[in-house]
Amino acid sequence: MVAGDTHFTAISTLLSLPQIQAGALRAIANGNPTREAQFPDLPTVAEQGYPGFEAIQWIGLLTTADTPREIIERINGEINRALKDPDLIAKFAQQGITPAGGTPADFQRTIAADLKTWTETARTANIKAE
Repeated sequence: MVAGDTHFTAISTLLSLPQIQAGALRAIANGNPTREAQFPDLPTVAEQGYPGFEAIQWIGLLTTADTPREIIERINGEINRALKDPDLIAKFAQQGITPAGGTPADFQRTIAADLKTWTETARTANIKAE
């Protein structure tokens, strides 16, 4: 985009924020269900006539399937504790990231929902992996 090789992209705030702030890119819509704190005047895709549209990027930690439950719970607890730290929240906000936290089951539901949504989207649009 910045080099002018393409005129449109859907990209995360994490990657685009510096270019938007520098004036190299212009944001036209937010894929979140609500407006972002970094861009309070930027409407969502849903607000622009596509109700129900949601395309968000998430970051999470994964481990092997045989990791003991108590280890997963301990890691999850430490991550959730860290995500409440005001300094960490501020650093994330500078990068356009809003930490959410949650349980391993929450994350599994997020992954499953996204797989379902984007599989159906690809099928409807006749998109094939090559």
